[in-house]
Amino acid sequence: MRILITMMVLVATTLVSWPAQSQHQTTPAATAASATPTHEFDFLVGDWTLTVHPRINALAAMIHGAPELLGTWHAERAFAGQGLEDELRITDASGNPAGWVRTLRIYDQSSRKWKQASVDVQRVVTNLGNAEWRNQEMWQISERRNLDGTVHQIRLRFHDIQKDQFSVQQDRSEDGGKTWDEAVLTMTATRAGAGN
Repeated sequence: MRILITMMVLVATTLVSWPAQSQHQTTPAATAASATPTHEFDFLVGDWTLTVHPRINALAAMIHGAPELLGTWHAERAFAGQGLEDELRITDASGNPAGWVRTLRIYDQSSRKWKQASVDVQRVVTNLGNAEWRNQEMWQISERRNLDGTVHQIRLRFHDIQKDQFSVQQDRSEDGGKTWDEAVLTMTATRAGAGN
């Protein structure tokens, strides 16, 4: 609870000098680039089901098979329309927790980037990051603390964004972003209830 309150204070301090902006709805993907920056993450708003694919080497796949991971992602507008609050949960095929992250996101006009604060609920760790809209994709970078105390970077690329689906590629860097191990995890999100 203390961590969540700390996150809310961090985001609230960003809001103190925030100018009022009009609040209008945009369609999620097609108009994101032409929408005001505070609507760039609108594609994430709603409820999503996830298929998650961690990268494993060929030998491990031959011995153990490819793990089946599933998930949900719920996001809603927050901070008087200036940001989002979302929760990502991933489980294995038996329903055992594999990941649980709650994130607050807000657009910072001075840097022209999204600022975010996340809580890794299972490990009780907070992470800060930035995101920005580039060429019809959302790119997000955050630092994560390893169990041994070292820090690595995670880069998420939200791509193929459509009204009822999008994809995510997760990359990892152990050298401060100089080099990246790409596609260590990929996700496909489908809007809950789409096609029913």
